[in-house]
Amino acid sequence: MNGRKSSISIKDIIIVLISITITTIFAVISSFAIWQMEQRSFANQINSLHEKLEILQSQINSLQNENLYLQDKLTLLQADYDDLRIENNALRAEIVRLQSIINSNVNNGVIPSFSTNNNTDAHTPIEDNLPLSESVSRESEEIPLIFVQEVAPFDLSNVNRVLMPHHVLHGGEIFENAITYNANNISSVHSLHNLGGRFITLSGLLGRVDGAPQRNGTFNFYGNGRQIGSIDVDALRLPMPFTINVTGVDDLKIEFRGHSTYSLIGFIE
Repeated sequence: MNGRKSSISIKDIIIVLISITITTIFAVISSFAIWQMEQRSFANQINSLHEKLEILQSQINSLQNENLYLQDKLTLLQADYDDLRIENNALRAEIVRLQSIINSNVNNGVIPSFSTNNNTDAHTPIEDNLPLSESVSRESEEIPLIFVQEVAPFDLSNVNRVLMPHHVLHGGEIFENAITYNANNISSVHSLHNLGGRFITLSGLLGRVDGAPQRNGTFNFYGNGRQIGSIDVDALRLPMPFTINVTGVDDLKIEFRGHSTYSLIGFIE
């Protein structure tokens, strides 16, 4: 009886173990199937995200190409605008020069008139009742010379801080034949000019270059080692006119002090 009970007990145990094993296998198979379904779902989501990313990348590329096109167009328009500004300023300077000549003649009691020469298309000025000596004197009058062209600096305090750019902007307008002084982070900068005692006055405009730090500054002028002028410049004002007497000056030093960039547009007579 004892041996039979023991045999039945082992058999029952084996059956139970087999049942547990089968249940476990089915559970594992079911879990694996669920895992595979989840993996496929994740893969579909990743593919969908990749497709969206490609669409976004295509849109970005399109916007970048459009931006490059607009930048090129803006560059061309800016170049045309700069050319028109230069032409406009040149015309304005010519008008001022002609007005100055007219005012000078009127102040001297001479009203210039013009007649057409039948042999040419040129208009010849006629000054009636003008003595020959005064006529010769008028013809020999000197026109103001452009400062940076006539007496460009022969030495600078720093070639990277004192420059003669093609043009500068003041108040949104273009000015040519300027010399710029950048004294940011240092006490001062200067340029040296050899006048050779040939000139009487230096005149023109002083002003802050558009976009430079809005800080005031000071221009100091030295002739033959002696200070002959000092002008304070306001960062918030448009370029201001100036005139310095340089009679007898051989060695001219122009010094700028101020943490900003200013320019000088000058004429020398």
